[in-house]
Amino acid sequence: MKKAALVIVLLYLLLFVALTGPVLVTCFYPELKISSVIDVYASWVYWLWIAIMLLSEIALLIVPVKIESRRPVGRRTIWMPIIASGFLMGCLLLGLLLSLLEFFQHDKGKQWEGSGVLYASLLLWITWSIVFGRRARGTPPRDLVNDQSRLLNTGSILTFLIAVPTHIVVRQRHECCADLVTFVGIVFGLAVMFLSFGPGVFFLYVERWKRLHPALDRVAHSDELREQLTDKLEPTA
Repeated sequence: MKKAALVIVLLYLLLFVALTGPVLVTCFYPELKISSVIDVYASWVYWLWIAIMLLSEIALLIVPVKIESRRPVGRRTIWMPIIASGFLMGCLLLGLLLSLLEFFQHDKGKQWEGSGVLYASLLLWITWSIVFGRRARGTPPRDLVNDQSRLLNTGSILTFLIAVPTHIVVRQRHECCADLVTFVGIVFGLAVMFLSFGPGVFFLYVERWKRLHPALDRVAHSDELREQLTDKLEPTA
């Protein structure tokens, strides 16, 4: 099951790298050149964002891997996707607020406070982590994963629907870096939307694999049960 999760993470890596570089060049460079794409890939900020997104996806896949491996899901395990989900919700709020603030920024002499947006996003990260933590009490792990994925997908769609129109309007103003601010909302909306599908894709892949390899699934199940029994008996020996 860990291999399936690793394959999904690698596919996300290829997807992000293949799409984001050319898209950034198309939106913000005068001409689409190989050198411009190389400049994007040479930026450490770009790879930091890629790494953060992939780590968030890994955290979201921890519980599904435990479930399909038929291993107990402890509280420490659940808190990792909870914190990751809260962080992604904070990113969505950041993109949404940036888009709205730039849209209503008619007075060029009046600058919005970026620190206030960051503090609001941090507050939402903490708030949603608490909300997901409370929902985890008494909720089956699989239902919790589905609930998190559904909320992240809904939030990403809302952010995307707001960021795209505001980006179009702001680009007509010909203000310096205005379209970059609203573009952040589009990036966060699309990225979180893709990431929210990760656990569902993992469950579908595992179910498909079990139908195609029922004998191997039974062998894997017996091996996992043997490992669990060994882990429980070792401390008492």
